[in-house]
This record gives sequence, structure tokens and C-alpha cells, in this order.
Amino acid sequence: MNPHACEYLRRIEPCQWSRSHFSEWPKSDNITNNNAEVFNGCIKKMRGKPIITMLEEIRCYIMRILARNKKALVGYMGRITPVQQSRLEVEKRYSNHWRPFPTGDLAGNIFEVQCLPIKVSVDLGKKTCSCRFWQLNGLPCRHACAALAYQNRRPEEYANNWLTIGAYNKTYEFLVQAVPSKEFWEKHGYANILPPAYKRPSGRPTVKRNKRNDAPEPQPDPHRVKRKYGQIVCQYCLIAGHNSRTCQKKKDDMAAPKEAGPAAVPDAAPTAVLDAAPAAPAAPVTAPSMVIPNPDPLIPP
Repeated sequence: MNPHACEYLRRIEPCQWSRSHFSEWPKSDNITNNNAEVFNGCIKKMRGKPIITMLEEIRCYIMRILARNKKALVGYMGRITPVQQSRLEVEKRYSNHWRPFPTGDLAGNIFEVQCLPIKVSVDLGKKTCSCRFWQLNGLPCRHACAALAYQNRRPEEYANNWLTIGAYNKTYEFLVQAVPSKEFWEKHGYANILPPAYKRPSGRPTVKRNKRNDAPEPQPDPHRVKRKYGQIVCQYCLIAGHNSRTCQKKKDDMAAPKEAGPAAVPDAAPTAVLDAAPAAPAAPVTAPSMVIPNPDPLIPP
């Protein structure tokens, strides 16, 4: 176990990251902000425009999305939405490995479902299961599907109302009203509302959100350490905190001769021939003579 990850999770409430502590009210076992991230990504190009233009483009974008989603499931005849239906089909397929045993209660709703050595308790009347999948998602789990199949009941009828096609249509029952352009606005005799004075800050405007308060990103490679650089020391003045390209002392020293100008050059520069005695002519250099030894002493050299 990673001790840093453990310490990080201890600072967060378990109800925000542990499925065992999730609330059973929202009927969702996955808590994310994907909807907000997708919306922010779609309006990223609009945020840099003037305020009225930006609001108009965002309004048109929302209007198109609502109309598209409303039209998508007009002819759908199922009780629950297609995504939830596909998830339920997976649970129904895995329910074949589980055997339900009724406990003999008066209503006939409590079952013990077994897939040895695992046993769970299912209550069809309260729509609960000891695995808590049914309570968290609103869909019957594989154990509940096995108990419902024992009684020849359809699991779709036991799904939560928030997952039905009626709840989907109720979500998109409202619409965004059409707004005519300013050429058709009503005229009045009052003074025009001017925008507030705007002072542009220095630097390039940012288009990305601030991520300093987000959770730390996971390290892609646990065996690779992030490169760290030591303190920068200038090679010219040997002072830490800057390099030789930005060294102010180097710039001052280079600018000093230019500021002095022609005054730094002596007025009486020697241009004539010096009154020195002429140098004596050099003696000729002779190469040393080479003596070749006589190999035969009987022959005179």
C-alpha cells in the first residue's frame, strides 16, 4: 500500500471516495464532475468573446443540446433508459450463477441467494440487497435478478423511478426560448447602458482554469523520478539566483567602455617613428658541419 495515498485519503471524508460510505439517496455509485468538465470544454472558445456574444452563443448551444436529447428517445418503448437497460442485462446474465432460496416469510419477498461460498440476503419488498448495489444504483443487482426470476417477475419493474424513460423525458420537458436579434428589440427613450471601464491586465489572458487546488495527478511511471534542478549560480559574478545572460553586473561592465566614449583614448597617440637607435645587423647563421666517420681505417679520409 502506498503510504502517501493513504495519508491523502485520510484527509478526505470517506463518503466522498469509499463506496461503502456512499449515500443511498442519489442512486449513483460514481461521483464525478464530468458534466461540468464537458460543458467547460465546449464553451472554451466562447469565453474570450464579448459578454453579449458569449451569452448568446452559450444560449444557442444549450438550446441545441436540449432539442437533440429530447428528440433522441422519442420512439423508445422501454421502461428504463437504454444505458440502464444495458447495465441491467449484464446483471441478468450473471444471475444465472446464483441460486435463490425463499426464507418463508408471509409476503414471500425475502430470499437467501447463494453462489457458494458467498451468500447474500435480498428483500424484494424493500428493494434492498446486502451487497448494496441495488440501493446505490437503483437497479436490481444479480442477486435480486435471481430472486425475481424465481417468482417470474421482470427486473425492469423494480428499477428506481429516476432511471425510467419518464424521468428522462421530464428532464428535457422545458425549452430555451428563442431570442430575436437586436434589430428587433423594442426602442426606448432612455440613455444607453454603457459597459464598465475595463483595464486590461498585463500579459497574455488565460483561457484555462486554475488547477492549483485540484488533487495531485497520479505519477504515470512510479519508477521514474521527476527531474529536479539545483539553485542557479551566475558564472560571471558567482552570485546565486540568476545566470550570466541576465546578470546585471555583466551588463554594467559591458556598458562602461561605451559610456566613456573617445575620452578614454589618449590624446597624443605615437604616430611617428620612435627615436631609437637602429638595431645592429644580425650575424649570419651557419649550419653546423656534419662529420661522417670513416668506416675503414686503412683508407685515408
